Amino acid sequence: MKSNKKTKLIEARGKAFAGRASIKRTEFREFKEDVLKHYIRVHCWMPRIKKLLRARGIKTIRYLSLCASTAFDTRLFRREGLIDFLRDKPKSFVYCESDKKSFDILQDTFKNSSIGFDGKIEEIATSPDNHHYGDFWGTFPIDVINLDFWGDIHKAKDTVKNIFYAIQTIISRQSLLRDPYELWITWRAKPDRIANNIENSYLELIEENRGENQKFAGNFTSAFPDTSSSDLDVEDLVRIGFIKWILYITNKEFSVVDKDNTEVLIYSRKDKDGKTFSMYNFLIRIKPYETIIIPSPACEAARFCNKKYLSNLSLCFIKSRDIDQEYKGISAHEKQGIQDDLVKLSEEYERDISGSLK
Repeated sequence: MKSNKKTKLIEARGKAFAGRASIKRTEFREFKEDVLKHYIRVHCWMPRIKKLLRARGIKTIRYLSLCASTAFDTRLFRREGLIDFLRDKPKSFVYCESDKKSFDILQDTFKNSSIGFDGKIEEIATSPDNHHYGDFWGTFPIDVINLDFWGDIHKAKDTVKNIFYAIQTIISRQSLLRDPYELWITWRAKPDRIANNIENSYLELIEENRGENQKFAGNFTSAFPDTSSSDLDVEDLVRIGFIKWILYITNKEFSVVDKDNTEVLIYSRKDKDGKTFSMYNFLIRIKPYETIIIPSPACEAARFCNKKYLSNLSLCFIKSRDIDQEYKGISAHEKQGIQDDLVKLSEEYERDISGSLK
C-alpha cells in the first residue's frame, strides 16, 4: 500500500513538473534570444543606477518594476548589489503583475524585502476602491521606477483608469522624495495600435505648443522643416507628444527633468507575423524641488521649475539612441559576454521555477 502511494506521489510530482516546465519554456521563449534587451539592462540601466547612487550618496536603491516572471532586471541588480534584499523596512523591491502564474512565480522567488501586487498598475494606482490601492501607495517614494510596458499604452478606453493618470500620480507622489530619482518608461510604437483619441490628444498638444511657445515652435521647424503637425509620421507624433506631456507633468508637480541625464532608446522587435516594429525606452532623471513651504504658482519652486521646463523643450526633439546599431558595433567578445550573462540569469530563473515545486 505504501509503495503504491509513493509511486502515485512520484507520478503526481512528475506531472506537476512537466506542466510547470511547459509554462517555463513557453514564457522563456519570449526572452531567450533577447540579447538586445539584456544589453540595455547591462549597458544602459545599470550605469544609470550607479550614477544615481553617487549623486544621492546612497548604497542601494528601492526599485519598482513591471518585470514579468523572469525578472531579469531585478536578478541582475540584486547580483550586482544594487538592491538590498536583506533590509526589512522599507521594502526594497516592489512589483506589479497581472498574470496569475507569473505573479505566483515572483512571490515564490522574491520573498525577502519585497512586496508584489497582482493586477495592472494603472488600475491599482488610480482606483481607491482597489484592494491594493493603499498598500501600493504606501511603498512610495521609490528611487528607480521601471514601467516596462509589454502591451500598448496608447489605447485609452478608460479615460480615468489609464496609464497616463497612473504616471501622473506617480510623479506627483515622487515629488515628496525631495531627491533625484529615475523614471523609465518603455512602450511599443505600432501605428495600428494607437487609438484615435490618443493620437489626436498628442496632435493638439503639439499644435498648441507650436502656437504659444516660440522655443518649441523653433525646435519643431528645425527638426521638421515645411511640415505641419498633422503631417508628422505617427511614430514621431507620439514620441514628441509623449516627452512634451512628461515635461508638463513634472513641471506641474514642482519637479524638473534633468536634461543631462535623460535619453531615449530605440530598438526593434518582431510581432507574431514577423513584422518589425520599434520599442521606445525613455530614461528620465527627475529632480523634485527640495523645499516648498506653500505650493502655489507664485512660489519660488514654481518659478524655478518653469524656467527649467522652458529650457528643456528641446528634449522633445532629441535623437534617439539606436540600440540595434550600437549592439552591432560592439565586439564579438562583448556580444558573447552579454549572451552568456543572459543564459546565467535564465538558468537561475529555471532553478527557481523547479525549486517552487519542492
